[in-house]
Amino acid sequence: MYKDLGLATSIAAQLQVPVPVLSLVKEMLQMAILKGYANEDMCSVVKCYEEWAGVEVAKSKE
Repeated sequence: MYKDLGLATSIAAQLQVPVPVLSLVKEMLQMAILKGYANEDMCSVVKCYEEWAGVEVAKSKE
């Protein structure tokens, strides 16, 4: 997925299309990769936020 974000960033630059959120998402995914979540999907970003906030995102009990 990180590779795909890199390709999208490159294409956007070639087309001169601003995509500020894409850069942020790429950076967030890079942080997740550095924390050992390289083989997981975008949910790995949520796991990073769980660790930073000291909480666990869980399914509602209702």
